[in-house]
Amino acid sequence: MCLHGYLQNAALFRTRTGSLRKGLKSRAGAFAYVDAPYEASEARTVVWVAAEGDEGGAEGGGGGEERLAGGGADDAAAATAAAAAAADAAAAAPSGSATDGEAGAAAPGGAGGGRSWFCWEEVRRRAPPGGAAAASAAAADGAPPSPRPTRPSQATRYTGWEASFQAIAAALKAAAAGEEGAAAVGAPPAAAQPASAAAARAPRLGLVGFSQGAAAGALFLSDLAERQARGECRDVPFPAFAVLCAGFLPRDAACAGLIRRQRAGGVPVLVVTGESDALVPRERSDALVAALRGEEGEGGGGGGSRQAAAREWLHPGGHLLPTCSGAFKGALVAFLDEAEAQTAVAAAR
Repeated sequence: MCLHGYLQNAALFRTRTGSLRKGLKSRAGAFAYVDAPYEASEARTVVWVAAEGDEGGAEGGGGGEERLAGGGADDAAAATAAAAAAADAAAAAPSGSATDGEAGAAAPGGAGGGRSWFCWEEVRRRAPPGGAAAASAAAADGAPPSPRPTRPSQATRYTGWEASFQAIAAALKAAAAGEEGAAAVGAPPAAAQPASAAAARAPRLGLVGFSQGAAAGALFLSDLAERQARGECRDVPFPAFAVLCAGFLPRDAACAGLIRRQRAGGVPVLVVTGESDALVPRERSDALVAALRGEEGEGGGGGGSRQAAAREWLHPGGHLLPTCSGAFKGALVAFLDEAEAQTAVAAAR
């Protein structure tokens, strides 16, 4: 089950993962791709706060929020920048690799439309007292210009997760139903069993997430584990493993807290990190690994009850899913072998 990055969609992500499908043809019978529920151009909400020294905000309007529905100057600029970055990334990316929508996918409004797994807020300050003239004077004095739209990975508040959870859950149930013997391997566990029990996992189902899709994958597994522990969503087959590429721990405290508590349900997780990734710096991916392992410190939260099952694989590239060959293919195959062995051992208990 493949979850695309921000500004991508299922169709585009499929074209960028041809190398993965080819490299794992003998190990994976099918790859399914899911569209995130939100159009990227509608996922961002700008929250305006009063400028310093202006209690009422610009034009006396105070604070407030505005949902950007596309077509504004910021969205046009973002689309233009994404399209330009796409051309650069397409030329630089290895054949068959996947790059994120912010640096290699079609901009919103392109073929199929770029999509997002979260709605998110961006905080901006209104113009300083004095309006445009004061803003121009401030710029002349060396003040920084208005910030470009932030990426969702930098946002501190996500909303709309329920729609994404339901979309991924529905896709997993459909995939399990289409597999021979899915009724057996995906059968819900007994109410007394923990959500991470082997009986709750379909051994032939796994998650592959890229960038925002990797964060969504970690959140989905953690959320599903928590819901199943409450006796909910028992008809959703629990994936047996996850490969999360160029992912990050959300800055949203509730989302990060859920991942720290449940650690992706304790399933084996391979986090693939680019040492030259400029969009998701190494420390953001390390924070995700630490949270999944339950480590103390900035990235981890400790206190969780799940067994650490995450490992990190580094490559020298940037914000991309490496071509499935050589060392990366070897690491993937070894990871899948170990995940399968762990599932077999747990099922035999």
